[in-house]
Amino acid sequence: MTHRRKRSALAGSLVLTMSAAALATSAPATAGGRSAAPAPVVTRAALDPSLVAARGARVDFLEQEAENATTNGVVIGPDRTAYTLPAEASGRKAVKLVPGQYVEFTLPAAANAINVRYSIPDAPDGGGITAPLDVTVNGKSKKTMTLTSQYAWLYNQYPFTNDPNADLLHPDWWITECSCVPAETTPTPTITKPFRPMHFYDEQRLPLGKTYKAGDRVRLTVPARSNAAWTVIDLLDSQLVAPPHVRLIAANVLLFGADPTGRRESSDAFDKAIAFAKRAKLKVYIPPGTYQVNRHIIVDNVTIEGAGSWYTIIKGKEVALPEPAPDLSIHTGVGFYGRYAKDGGSSNVHLSGFTIEGDVRERIDTDQVNGIGGALSNSTIDGLYIRHTKVGMWFDGPMTNTRITNNVIVDQIADALNFHTGVTNSVVSNNFIRNTGDDGLAMWAETTTNSGNTFDHNTVQTPTLANGIAIYGGTDITVSNNLVADPIREGSGIHAGSRFGAEPFAGKLSITNNTVVRAGTYELNWNIGLGAIWFYALDKSIAADVQVTGDHYLDSTYNAIMLVSEWGVKDLYSITGVKFKNIRVDGTGTSVVSARVAGGASFENVDARNVGAVGVNNCGSFHFTPAGSEFGLTDLGGNDGGGVTGPWLAPWVLPNTITCDDRPPVVPPAPPSPGDGRQMSGRGRVDGTARPLPRPVSRAVPCAHHTPVAHRSPHVRAAAIFPPADATRTARAATSGAARRTVGGPAEPAVGPAVGASVGATARLPAGSVDQPRFLRLVAARSRDRQAGVAADPRPPGDRGGAHLHGADPVGGLAVDRRPRHGAGHRGGARPGPRRDLRRLRAGDRRFGGRADRLDARHSRRRPHRRRGRDGRPARPRRGALQLGQPAVSDAGLGDPRRLPHHRRHLRLPRAGALLRRGPGGAGTGGGTGAPKRHRPVLQAVSR
Repeated sequence: MTHRRKRSALAGSLVLTMSAAALATSAPATAGGRSAAPAPVVTRAALDPSLVAARGARVDFLEQEAENATTNGVVIGPDRTAYTLPAEASGRKAVKLVPGQYVEFTLPAAANAINVRYSIPDAPDGGGITAPLDVTVNGKSKKTMTLTSQYAWLYNQYPFTNDPNADLLHPDWWITECSCVPAETTPTPTITKPFRPMHFYDEQRLPLGKTYKAGDRVRLTVPARSNAAWTVIDLLDSQLVAPPHVRLIAANVLLFGADPTGRRESSDAFDKAIAFAKRAKLKVYIPPGTYQVNRHIIVDNVTIEGAGSWYTIIKGKEVALPEPAPDLSIHTGVGFYGRYAKDGGSSNVHLSGFTIEGDVRERIDTDQVNGIGGALSNSTIDGLYIRHTKVGMWFDGPMTNTRITNNVIVDQIADALNFHTGVTNSVVSNNFIRNTGDDGLAMWAETTTNSGNTFDHNTVQTPTLANGIAIYGGTDITVSNNLVADPIREGSGIHAGSRFGAEPFAGKLSITNNTVVRAGTYELNWNIGLGAIWFYALDKSIAADVQVTGDHYLDSTYNAIMLVSEWGVKDLYSITGVKFKNIRVDGTGTSVVSARVAGGASFENVDARNVGAVGVNNCGSFHFTPAGSEFGLTDLGGNDGGGVTGPWLAPWVLPNTITCDDRPPVVPPAPPSPGDGRQMSGRGRVDGTARPLPRPVSRAVPCAHHTPVAHRSPHVRAAAIFPPADATRTARAATSGAARRTVGGPAEPAVGPAVGASVGATARLPAGSVDQPRFLRLVAARSRDRQAGVAADPRPPGDRGGAHLHGADPVGGLAVDRRPRHGAGHRGGARPGPRRDLRRLRAGDRRFGGRADRLDARHSRRRPHRRRGRDGRPARPRRGALQLGQPAVSDAGLGDPRRLPHHRRHLRLPRAGALLRRGPGGAGTGGGTGAPKRHRPVLQAVSR
């Protein structure tokens, strides 16, 4: 299938929680000499993990940026200028080493393998070089990695070349460098070579041979013998790789002649194993080894399992075909392909647990040299590692019901994944993507529309061209809970475009709870900046139900939001009815919103800070009539904050004041922070104004909100807003400072049952803690119908002490037991029963009418989250300490409550909003209750 020519001229987890204090105490890289070994700084997309909690992919490795490590090299960056090494680095910074220099990382957790992202120079005439990099742990166990630039360094105009000395590929195209069409300009402009170098980085995995503990030091040294003039280290990922997966009863490819040493071609052996497995109704198993496969493996109605992506490696060479194939390919290479849709497609294919490593060094869009391809319906792809192919996964539909999960796709010449033509009801979730040469994740509804698809909880980093996530037409599409970082040029973080011949947007386009950081890039063809999220009406108008809710746009180079059309069609197409709600904008080089199209959008609870220019750059369709812009903005309330020119959505810009300035001075914003005096991690507000949080309570429990508070006032107030038809309402607030003492305020009187009625509590921070990291926990309660409870700790999840209630992993679901004391009668749904393995709260707990409430937690039938022990290995689920702050839930979180003993099905606190306390020296806890699903309270937090 012919790929789209995407680059035609446009103009023309692992989830870790760390406190700000932990990051502040970590020393950065030191240039020019050795410093004391810093504490390890773990990041996600070069961010404090608290900024992206619950967003992006959960991965089994820990990221450490080289600029935060110990080095005697030179830190390069930050710099976002395209065609530079810092611009393509994660976080826009890296460390540059010359022979003899090193960078040293301290392991934050047990690890037996690492992955290094690096760059080394190209050969003078292109094609790449190889160079050594020595790896030691604690000064011993030296291993040598062989780095390569053979899959990096592209140049020139689309579709690019490997030749740094090439002349312009398209001298008849307009270029920014001379603001001209070179072929039509006299005298002919001089073009600097190499022209537009890009795609500098690659990455490489290395097993360490044994497990090292947290605190051990991994040093990367460029040996004096290195032939590379310089080596740039961007980051190191450390990982504790599990033992290989073994499948004994299966069609083992070794039995059919596959060679695990990689010396002989194994394609035919794979085909035989697949054929046998289908006849015998077995799975195909590929044991540890490196297998040479230089063509497509056609899959249909088969399950293929590897031993794990670190153990089973399927590697191939790109092979030139004697004549073009029917799909117009002139090369072939390693890949697992379903049958093409025109041949009926494939179904019931399940691939998992292996690496696909290609040999693609140039971009030829007609070539089918992708890791996964064809049409795969009712299929799953899980746990693959795909590297050095053209596109990691390119699907040509029609096809339906495919789930793509837990994969790592890196170092691609083009996209990581593309749903192309008629893909329906499919999900892409929990995938990690880095260093693509085009869109990271894309849906392209060419000819036949895509519908009902979801991109959820994926991480996309450093696409060197185009967008992190791009949606080209389609019906009922969802983009949710993703993390996108560091797009470079000719695209941005999240994009919805009516272009490339796509079918129109229809139904609902839902873009929800995504975080986009260091985006809003420069568009060289237009010579202007884009938005972190941008909408583009080129082929058709965009008039679907587009809802953007809960997104965070952090540290945008230019704009946070852009709506735009092409100059030649600006009077033909428009963008209408886009709804922005509960958006956090933290830092823009220029505006919050840039509108260069006719139409309109509404804004509600869009909070912005560190805005570098006028809040709204409204050009409309450039007619500049006395009636104002052709683009209208609707203020639905709650739009606060701004920057150098005042409030971003000031009354004077409404509804359509012309404020057009395409190229204002760019003011680099301050880095985003987990919380400050106006904003709390994007979930709530601390600016003195009461407002519902963007995220309502998702279930009956926990009815609580936890957030860092970094404003300087000692007074903190928390409140809850309830929907109508509630009965009693109470609330508790708790804060913690450096001394970790808890101060709680009394609940304020409940307000009547009107919509938006609120109740709150006020706390004063401990003396001397105003400048310390603090956290706020609000627990709201209601007394109507069945209750649920929460034990609340004001400290963040990663900073809790030893106090706990008897319980288990909350991910598994908890049953809560309340038994009477001293023979008193029971209350609520908790039936009295014999004393079992219960653990009391410590001395000083509050008694209710002579009774002491106790919490007993057991795992539900849902599979609990797999924790890891001190050695990093998965630990068995246990009856562990239910730490304060973790929810105890009622029936709503347990699946089928009939499977539980009756006395463990329910929890009724004797008084809503009751406050549990530990003994002297311990942290206090707030208790509260949630609401039934139909009456969910919405939490808010404010300060004064």
